[in-house]
Amino acid sequence: MHIPTLPRRLSLAAALCTAALISANAHAGVTITPLTAAQLTANATTPGDLFDVSTGTVVTSDSPEYNATYSAANAIGGTNSFIEPTNLIFTDSPMTIEFVAFKTPTPVTIAGYNLYLGQSPFGSAATRGFGHVELFGSIDGVTYASLGSTALADNYSTAYGSYFLEIASTFAATTYQYFRFEGTVQETGKPFQGGRLVELDGIPGSVTSTPEPAAFALFGMGAVGIAAARRRAR
Repeated sequence: MHIPTLPRRLSLAAALCTAALISANAHAGVTITPLTAAQLTANATTPGDLFDVSTGTVVTSDSPEYNATYSAANAIGGTNSFIEPTNLIFTDSPMTIEFVAFKTPTPVTIAGYNLYLGQSPFGSAATRGFGHVELFGSIDGVTYASLGSTALADNYSTAYGSYFLEIASTFAATTYQYFRFEGTVQETGKPFQGGRLVELDGIPGSVTSTPEPAAFALFGMGAVGIAAARRRAR
């Protein structure tokens, strides 16, 4: 019995149909919200926080802390209290990039993060602020992708109405296991310049794959081609 061979271009179309799945990874948006000290504490827990140390997340490396009291683990400890030392304060190094690198026990699917920062008033200026913050994610701990970055004013109170801020960032859900927070310390010309990181929480999400519109056309072409090949074989 002779079994007809499908045309080569039809096989290619079928292969393209199989491969035509995409997932978006674009950064969606950032919201900066001023908080009172009471609100900062009230917002202590993000539901399903992916970064909380209680779930097994560990700090792998970080910039020097102001002193041994301000452990880097405080930054992912699940407590948003401005009362020291439940937050992380870095050593005084103006205009440097300070960081915390950490790893979740297993890969997690993240769709955003909530970052809590707090400045200290110092005369007419403000200290312990960051001028720029950014979070990175990696699946292998080697190659990192930016998950969102935010530029901030020198004085939070003047610019946003409070020394305490919540920075909420959302993006298309992506799976990572290694993370790195980076903050550029502001130059204020005052003492106590090391940045203060009150809390960083990961927002859980789920990855979905959606066929491109072109994929539907390819499926249609494949169906027509198969039908034509069957008619010729009869």
